[in-house]
Amino acid sequence: RSLISISQKKEIMGCLCCRRKKADKGRLYAQTGEQSDLSDAVGLLTQHCFMDDLSSKLILHLSCKDLQQVNPMSPFVVVWLLNKNTKQWELIGQTEVCSNQVSPQFVTSISLKYCFEERQGMKFEIYNKRSESTDLRAQEYLGEAQTYVHSIVGARKSTLEIPIISSKTGTNGALVIFGDQEKERGSSDIVQIEVEGRNFKKNEILLIKILRGKAADSSEMVPIFQSE
Repeated sequence: RSLISISQKKEIMGCLCCRRKKADKGRLYAQTGEQSDLSDAVGLLTQHCFMDDLSSKLILHLSCKDLQQVNPMSPFVVVWLLNKNTKQWELIGQTEVCSNQVSPQFVTSISLKYCFEERQGMKFEIYNKRSESTDLRAQEYLGEAQTYVHSIVGARKSTLEIPIISSKTGTNGALVIFGDQEKERGSSDIVQIEVEGRNFKKNEILLIKILRGKAADSSEMVPIFQSE
């Protein structure tokens, strides 16, 4: 719910609290004496009260299922959003590389602005890392999946599973997308966690992964942090 300042409230009430100056004229006048239509008041009210509700921040958590095994296996996902004006794909994010996994759960999330009145196309390209180069042409292309932002938000539990299509192998597993809409401003807390390990065997390679529930009443988890 948007908050309206005192000055904005007076402006809106000035438009709404109108009277007819003459019966033979259909024009309305604000009590301040300035000419105005009822539509002006409605438009002003809409601008102040509802404009912020037309969009929200959406955070996407990605994972893959049953990718075809290649050696070595180091998949990552590159995410694109379709620009409605230029009709060109724009890069909005990329996950980390998950080594030796055919069903990786990526920790890196993708943030974007969700506009419910727009048809926002999305493309997810899945690659296998073959080079340290930032040029995607140097990596092994595994396939892609396309959908719309509203399809993610409208999916059951905001979780959408779509096939990964490869021109070489056909279907190559599936991409799972969980859309998490950011809460209202001021409703989030910051938690600092300190972790210490003891009595581990020598030469063991250890990492710490933190997961959280998709919802307060859900046992389904998404990874949000993984140590180096």
